[in-house]
Amino acid sequence: MDHLVPAGIALGAGLLGAFLLRMLLRWLAGHAGRTRWSGDDVIVAALRTMAPWVAVSAGAAG
Repeated sequence: MDHLVPAGIALGAGLLGAFLLRMLLRWLAGHAGRTRWSGDDVIVAALRTMAPWVAVSAGAAG
């Protein structure tokens, strides 16, 4: 039981980080949509699929 509290805190921090990253990436996508260069749309799309999973994995590993 003593190990579940730190694991829960780390996992909760990872989920919070994933939520904040999704908000940031939504904001970046809005700004990327205003530019003429299409490369930023590709970068934001790639980050959108990868970043939340990285945050949750980092929280679980922490």
